[in-house]
Amino acid sequence: MTSDSRYNVQALAEAVDRDLRARGGSERAQKEKAYLKSELLHYGVSVPDTRAIVRAALRGTGLEHDEVIELARLLWAAPTSSDDSADSTELTDGGSTGNHTPVHERRAAATMVLIQSQDRLGAGDADFIEDLLREAKT
Repeated sequence: MTSDSRYNVQALAEAVDRDLRARGGSERAQKEKAYLKSELLHYGVSVPDTRAIVRAALRGTGLEHDEVIELARLLWAAPTSSDDSADSTELTDGGSTGNHTPVHERRAAATMVLIQSQDRLGAGDADFIEDLLREAKT
């Protein structure tokens, strides 16, 4: 993967995040968080809308294996202050550590990226996927 493709994957992850935020709603986010008893941040985006955002983002990109994995990794991770759409006061865990809180819809989008790009994944990706599952505590 070249530095240019790394930049494009980062930009793609930021675009997905922006689109998720734009489709989200605070009332739905609060209800989802309570229903799921989740410690994650929620944007309040429906699953069909999340799926549509991912499908639109991937359309025509021709991402290769390493780029798919990197996109999933970026979306799975908590937004960082370098994300141009991130608001550090909204995305911190509220504690004194200043750690960023992962976002439910970003993680859902990461799994959808993997599902929609499954033809580029192989047995060697099992450890990465297992790490995601363990981190999700599911």
